[in-house]
Amino acid sequence: MGLEPARIKYRADIDGLRALAVGAVILYHARVPGFAGGYVGVDVFFVISGFLITQLLDQVRGAPWTPALANFYLRRARRLLPALFVMLAVCTVLATALYFPKDLKNYGRSLVYSVAFLGNFGAAMQGGYFDPGARFAPLRHLWSLGVEEQFYLLYPLALLATSGLRKSSQAALLVALATGSLLLSFWGAVHAPVLNFYMLPTRAWELMTGAVLATTPLRTKQRTNELLGACGIVGILIVVGYARVITFPGTAGLVTSLCTGMLIVANASGRTTVARILSLRPLVFTGLISYSLYLWHAPLIAFLDYYSIREPSAPVLGLTLLVTYLISTASWVFIEQPVRTRKLAAAPRAIIAAAAFATVVFAALGYGFFRADGLPGRMAVLPPAIAEESPEFSAMEARCTGLPLAEITVGHLCSFGPQTDSAPRVLVWGDSHAGVLLPVYQSLAIARKVRIYFGIRGACWPLPGAEAAGSGEFWRARCAAFNAAMLQAVEQLNPQRVILNAYWLDPGAKSEPEFRRRVSGHGTEVSDALNTLLAGMRRRGRSVCAVLTVPGYDYPIPYAVAMAQRRNIDDDALALARSDALREFQSVEAQLRLQAGQDALRIADPKDVICPGDRCVIRAPGGALLYRDANHVSLAGARFLSGTVERCLADLK
Repeated sequence: MGLEPARIKYRADIDGLRALAVGAVILYHARVPGFAGGYVGVDVFFVISGFLITQLLDQVRGAPWTPALANFYLRRARRLLPALFVMLAVCTVLATALYFPKDLKNYGRSLVYSVAFLGNFGAAMQGGYFDPGARFAPLRHLWSLGVEEQFYLLYPLALLATSGLRKSSQAALLVALATGSLLLSFWGAVHAPVLNFYMLPTRAWELMTGAVLATTPLRTKQRTNELLGACGIVGILIVVGYARVITFPGTAGLVTSLCTGMLIVANASGRTTVARILSLRPLVFTGLISYSLYLWHAPLIAFLDYYSIREPSAPVLGLTLLVTYLISTASWVFIEQPVRTRKLAAAPRAIIAAAAFATVVFAALGYGFFRADGLPGRMAVLPPAIAEESPEFSAMEARCTGLPLAEITVGHLCSFGPQTDSAPRVLVWGDSHAGVLLPVYQSLAIARKVRIYFGIRGACWPLPGAEAAGSGEFWRARCAAFNAAMLQAVEQLNPQRVILNAYWLDPGAKSEPEFRRRVSGHGTEVSDALNTLLAGMRRRGRSVCAVLTVPGYDYPIPYAVAMAQRRNIDDDALALARSDALREFQSVEAQLRLQAGQDALRIADPKDVICPGDRCVIRAPGGALLYRDANHVSLAGARFLSGTVERCLADLK
């Protein structure tokens, strides 16, 4: 007995729900306003997948499992692999033609993981889903395909192992496993947010939510169904609009999964208002091609972003989305449908052989790109080399930024300058933007005979009580612990001056839309935290200086300069207007300037020299780039700012 799809009732509303899910994901990746939480469309897909797969597997209950499982996996291969391999082939050609070596090397690594259905592992190794670098990663979205395929591999085997149980007992076991996975995801959100986002153990509860609904169908009245349907669709739309300010996968993931479950239950009869809306032909067709849409949208947007440098214009982005829809339709008509309806289906052995051959070819290509460092010989123009990637600088940065909290608490910090008790003491307290200035601080410490200590943690504002956080509770807890340790270090070292050196980007700034800083306290809390810190320093006779922020860009400057050269665009076109650079930091830096006006601290602003007129520069007078990425200065940039940083050391005796 095989797995025959005809035995499962087709539900047009589920295809309509798929359309909403894939639309939300696409518009999120396209950075369309109003879809800040569109990435939760993947959660909708997970619940739907768990529901449908469980229904399929339930059809073979009591039948011989070996042929049934073989048929199941064969159908999964026919369903997923042909369209995937075509997309990967096109992406590989485009990446080879377009990407600079570093990016092609990263693409090669992603390609290897993707064809092995371990895309979630590869994505986790390359950083968080919301990191700025994800913008140029055409295969990052395949992490969800990896999660689903890992679930498809393990879940049928789990059902086989429990096939002797009654359905009610199986359902109870699923509920228990889903609950455990959900609890693990709440723990992971705080302690391991990147792995938590990408890995099956912390995502399985979403798929199992659908599985539970398939094993325990609920009978509800029409009025109840109408209410459930309305609440479900409204809940999903709210999360899609606001999930960037909701902790994931806690509130956002839980609300999305529950709302999807409500829609599956409510629309089973097909008679609700929401079911009729979701069953409209345009939505149903979009749902039918949703797999191809999901495959193609991310690489097309990534390649467009890579070529465009700046944000693409609305017409260009709209045209790209239209092309995505047309390509996806063609993929569904000419690849997915013929294979699934057996018009192009081959014998099982032939399918397995073809899939294995394609997998080996793509894996070999990806491995070759990675081992060859992205084939630099392809390019006549390469991004400028950045000096601070030298081993000496890397060792200095690692030594001064990776100290354990226990050492920080007792004042065992990295330091430069005279190692004597008689030398004036200065403590630099900041994030990675203080770290890139280490060579300048080192030179100034020696020249001015000052001992400078360093306490540095990436993404942490030096404001106890108002920590900058890039990804919810994990970062808030991490930064709060660091700042608490730094307060202890201040007491241990008793410096004459404390320098606060960080990237003071406003929480609502438009730049870096996928990695906006959040502050655990908004508005008055930032002011209160600063007032409390400064008051404590004054009571102990310590002066404070704040190094303000360099202008930040939406793109890594070395890549942008090389791409501009390839496209015959002048460097000046890449530079920010001074007004735009100031706007991104105005609310937080205004608090610092207010305190400076009251003589509570002094400030040193890099924008005074980087933005001398109405435009900000990206090169030093000798032509060297001031940036090593989108917002961290290069070694040349650090030296360019030496005079600015030195203001914080004036009047020390």
